[in-house]
Amino acid sequence: MIFPTEMSLRALMQYERAAELLTDLDAAPRDADGAPRVIAEGNGERVVLPSDRERPTGRWTIPLPDISYRAERAAAREVR
Repeated sequence: MIFPTEMSLRALMQYERAAELLTDLDAAPRDADGAPRVIAEGNGERVVLPSDRERPTGRWTIPLPDISYRAERAAAREVR
Protein backbone atom coordinates (compact mmCIF):
# COMPACT_ATOMS: atom_id res chain seq x y z
CA MET A 1 0.00 0.00 0.00
CA ILE A 2 1.40 3.40 -0.89
CA PHE A 3 1.94 5.91 1.89
CA PRO A 4 -0.72 8.50 0.87
CA THR A 5 -3.36 5.76 0.78
CA GLU A 6 -2.31 4.55 4.21
CA MET A 7 -2.52 8.07 5.64
CA SER A 8 -5.98 8.57 4.15
CA LEU A 9 -7.20 5.29 5.59
CA ARG A 10 -5.84 6.24 9.01
CA ALA A 11 -7.82 9.50 8.90
CA LEU A 12 -10.96 7.59 7.89
CA MET A 13 -10.61 4.93 10.62
CA GLN A 14 -12.39 7.15 13.11
CA TYR A 15 -15.65 6.82 11.16
CA GLU A 16 -17.96 3.89 11.64
CA ARG A 17 -20.26 4.91 8.78
CA ALA A 18 -19.83 6.81 5.54
CA ALA A 19 -22.70 9.13 6.53
CA GLU A 20 -20.66 10.32 9.55
CA LEU A 21 -17.72 11.17 7.28
CA LEU A 22 -19.95 13.06 4.85
CA THR A 23 -21.47 15.03 7.72
CA ASP A 24 -18.00 16.02 8.91
CA LEU A 25 -16.94 16.94 5.38
CA ASP A 26 -19.97 19.22 5.15
CA ALA A 27 -18.84 20.85 8.43
CA ALA A 28 -15.19 21.14 7.35
CA PRO A 29 -13.81 24.70 7.35
CA ARG A 30 -13.78 26.33 3.93
CA ASP A 31 -12.00 29.25 2.35
CA ALA A 32 -13.66 32.30 0.78
CA ASP A 33 -14.20 30.36 -2.47
CA GLY A 34 -15.95 27.50 -0.67
CA ALA A 35 -13.07 25.02 -1.09
CA PRO A 36 -12.30 22.83 1.92
CA ARG A 37 -9.29 23.83 4.00
CA VAL A 38 -6.43 21.31 4.05
CA ILE A 39 -3.67 20.17 6.36
CA ALA A 40 -0.32 18.74 5.37
CA GLU A 41 0.02 15.08 6.27
CA GLY A 42 3.01 12.94 5.42
CA ASN A 43 4.01 13.85 1.87
CA GLY A 44 0.53 15.00 0.93
CA GLU A 45 -2.54 16.89 2.01
CA ARG A 46 -6.07 16.12 3.10
CA VAL A 47 -9.25 17.92 4.07
CA VAL A 48 -9.35 19.20 7.63
CA LEU A 49 -11.77 17.17 9.72
CA PRO A 50 -13.47 18.52 12.86
CA SER A 51 -11.44 16.14 15.04
CA ASP A 52 -8.09 17.46 13.75
CA ARG A 53 -5.98 19.42 16.19
CA GLU A 54 -3.68 20.85 13.52
CA ARG A 55 -4.43 24.20 11.97
CA PRO A 56 -5.27 24.32 8.27
CA THR A 57 -2.29 25.03 6.04
CA GLY A 58 -4.32 26.70 3.33
CA ARG A 59 -5.53 25.56 -0.07
CA TRP A 60 -4.68 22.46 -2.04
CA THR A 61 -1.27 22.71 -3.66
CA ILE A 62 -2.19 19.91 -6.05
CA PRO A 63 -5.10 20.79 -8.34
CA LEU A 64 -8.07 18.48 -7.87
CA PRO A 65 -11.11 17.97 -10.06
CA ASP A 66 -14.05 20.09 -8.97
CA ILE A 67 -16.40 17.21 -8.21
CA SER A 68 -19.16 17.31 -5.65
CA TYR A 69 -20.06 13.96 -4.15
CA ARG A 70 -23.67 15.14 -3.99
CA ALA A 71 -23.69 15.91 -7.72
CA GLU A 72 -22.16 12.50 -8.44
CA ARG A 73 -24.78 10.74 -6.32
CA ALA A 74 -27.62 12.65 -8.00
CA ALA A 75 -26.26 11.74 -11.43
CA ALA A 76 -26.02 8.09 -10.43
CA ARG A 77 -29.65 8.12 -9.30
CA GLU A 78 -30.76 9.54 -12.66
CA VAL A 79 -29.11 6.65 -14.49
CA ARG A 80 -31.10 4.06 -12.56
